[in-house]
Amino acid sequence: WPWNLPAPLKGGSQWQRRPKVEEREHVEEREDEEEAEEGEDEEEGDDDESSSCSSSSEEEETVPDGLTPEELEPWLQAAREFHMSTDFDISDDLPDLKSGERLLRLSELMDTMKAESKGKRTIQVLGDKILLGKLLSNLGVPQMPVLYATYNEAKVADLQDFVDTLANGRPEAFDLVVKPTHLSNGTGALFLSADTWRSRGYGAQKLASHMDTYLVQRAADTESEALRSLLPGFLIQPRYRSCISFGAPLEMRVVTLWGKARVGVWWWGRPNAASGSVAGGASTGSAPQRTTWLLRQAVRPGCFSEDDGWEIIHQHKGHNPGFDAAVELFRRAMPAMAIAAEAIATAVGAPFLRSDFFVGSGRWGVRLNEVAYGSGIDYRRKGSGAELVDDGPAIARILQEGHALCKQRYKPEYFLAPLGADGTSYVAGPPEWWEWWKSEDDDNSDPAEPSIEIADWPEARRHKLANWVLRDFSPAAIADVKPMVVTGCQTPRRRGHHSVQRLFSNGGLATQHTGVFTLVPVLPVSSAVTVTAVSATAALPARGPPFAPPAAAGCVSGQHARTPLRHTRVGSKGGCCSSAATSATTHMAAVSATSVAVASVPPSVTAFAASAPVA
Repeated sequence: WPWNLPAPLKGGSQWQRRPKVEEREHVEEREDEEEAEEGEDEEEGDDDESSSCSSSSEEEETVPDGLTPEELEPWLQAAREFHMSTDFDISDDLPDLKSGERLLRLSELMDTMKAESKGKRTIQVLGDKILLGKLLSNLGVPQMPVLYATYNEAKVADLQDFVDTLANGRPEAFDLVVKPTHLSNGTGALFLSADTWRSRGYGAQKLASHMDTYLVQRAADTESEALRSLLPGFLIQPRYRSCISFGAPLEMRVVTLWGKARVGVWWWGRPNAASGSVAGGASTGSAPQRTTWLLRQAVRPGCFSEDDGWEIIHQHKGHNPGFDAAVELFRRAMPAMAIAAEAIATAVGAPFLRSDFFVGSGRWGVRLNEVAYGSGIDYRRKGSGAELVDDGPAIARILQEGHALCKQRYKPEYFLAPLGADGTSYVAGPPEWWEWWKSEDDDNSDPAEPSIEIADWPEARRHKLANWVLRDFSPAAIADVKPMVVTGCQTPRRRGHHSVQRLFSNGGLATQHTGVFTLVPVLPVSSAVTVTAVSATAALPARGPPFAPPAAAGCVSGQHARTPLRHTRVGSKGGCCSSAATSATTHMAAVSATSVAVASVPPSVTAFAASAPVA
């Protein structure tokens, strides 16, 4: 326990058992009153206690959330041991469960949390991406570095200094993301590269103009009160690129309840959402069948441990090697992400928190993107059969019953001060009557910066995650993963189409790879093949030496000795090439490619391999 707080008491303490005893006594008193009205004596009432408890257990087993008492108890125990910040205390707005009031649905609970976040400085700090980065740096959580940050206005002179540093660096220096610190769902985010920077004429003035457009905006009315009260700001960070490319970074959203990770979600939006929308906060176009949940599976019943497993569930049925590779990356990183998410939630005292992690970069490894107090995404788990059921009611029940059991509540400074934060409010309040030196205009204008200051601690003073967590976060953890371009992450739409990944015997096409590609039929080809090659570098010579793929590519030696003469149509400038009837391979005209899109490939073609580049 790295903070200056009393450590949670271990098993057997009175405060852990007391809520359960009080609740049982309350139930017994109510039962005795009902039995007295019915004319039953006290002894019969005592004899019926066991049957009453068993019937109550049966009711718990059939409630809509589907949690059995054995599944619920570890989460309630986590609530008993949790140290909660009063900034997250919403007990007064929750139903009285002892009097039989209905549990709030998860959506209603999220609305309550948003409404009660007004003026809560911990929630405001978590929402402000600039302050969040400083706070979690002191906690030792790996994040993307901040290259530039500003509040309220974009200063052209400062931006020009920043642009000058880019011009003196490598082309990768222009791989940037420019995003607001006070908005959500990607509003106002700008993704840049060296090509985009040059072709669109970006510079300090154009960046300032883009920032000014969104600095005057506020968060939507549907967002939390805390997010809507943030000072407008912008930051610039290096752009995160995953080696498995779906057009956006691979992002896992890890949800913690009472300091314990319950589920990680790779979110792709809801069904019937428009293509390219960000329904529910999806970072890419809507493809809900790809949404994947990693559910915690305890290895020891009734308690949590670092050795717990993670069950992977989704509804993706097509063949998509990119999807499979992404899920494998998430599976590897999930234990470390869970520990980091739990450390964040525990450090700030949040009973519910969603921590979003980028995954799959060979340069950065796993990095925290942002955190969210409240979430509008969907949650699923396996039901009694093979179908998926809504896990939202279970999450809502754990949070609401946990609030009644969590007795260790502390002021926000107990959590913020050990992380280097100093200040009693996010922004300074109105001047007191005796503060005569302050101008009246100060009340009507936004302050230049938040009044909370976060110290920049040296490396030696910062908290640190476990060594194995940092090892799994490092780029070396995915050194064996082969990069995959966007076209390798597409699921065939109809029978007869093959994913691009199946066409490469070497596992994928590197972004800057240049070589002679040879089409290798395995079965007799009855129809033509149309391949579109997108060239990004100078074309190779029109012809290269024959390439003999390894046996792993699926080539059957001599199988095409009797295949008639045929032509292969190449989409690059419409050219054609022929193969002899006695050849076991069909040579394609040499192309230079950064990506290949397959328009129509019969099932007989299973390997498309790259030979050594031609000088």
